Amino acid sequence: MRTLTLFPVAAALMTLSGCAGWVVFGHTIEGKPPAAAPAAAEPAPTSPPSPDAPLLKAVTVTFTPAAQRQIAAEPQFQQATLLMAIETELRAHKILAANDPHARGTLEISIDDFATHPTSNAVVFGYILGTGTLTGNVDIRAADGKQPQDTHITAESRVAKSVNGGQGNPFEPLYRRFAAATVGSLTGATAQPNEPHWGQDRPP
Repeated sequence: MRTLTLFPVAAALMTLSGCAGWVVFGHTIEGKPPAAAPAAAEPAPTSPPSPDAPLLKAVTVTFTPAAQRQIAAEPQFQQATLLMAIETELRAHKILAANDPHARGTLEISIDDFATHPTSNAVVFGYILGTGTLTGNVDIRAADGKQPQDTHITAESRVAKSVNGGQGNPFEPLYRRFAAATVGSLTGATAQPNEPHWGQDRPP
């Protein structure tokens, strides 16, 4: 069983410093800080089909009882949006084609763990910064009932949750990371290198 781990590209951490200004990596800048709403990841570009990837007819996402309890503690986690992100990524790589008569098999994803970890107790520009992790098994159920593949994948992403609950999809970057890891498990693409989290300097 193979294991893939995918990590996001980190961004600079900005912290408040009294009323006179704001601080970016130790440098005080006067004036009002800029808006801090996190930017959503760009949709994956359309790619040619991988010669090693199967052409799938459908995809399902289920959650183990433990994972269901974990996401119940995060009301902003949207199971339907996760499924949509996976389907979008699969179609972009021409792996999912429900109406193609040559499509065979169903991609069955079982989420077995979900966790979020705040990086600090501070509120930065109205957001609580942290990391989110999503793991699960990726199986292909062939038309004849056989399962030729069983891969366990892990996706990790920065998460910025609004303190007033106004942000619609704080976990959207995590959904996209998991979707990309899913495609990587099917195509054999190399996982991206580890990147620093919130507040960690980018390596030279």
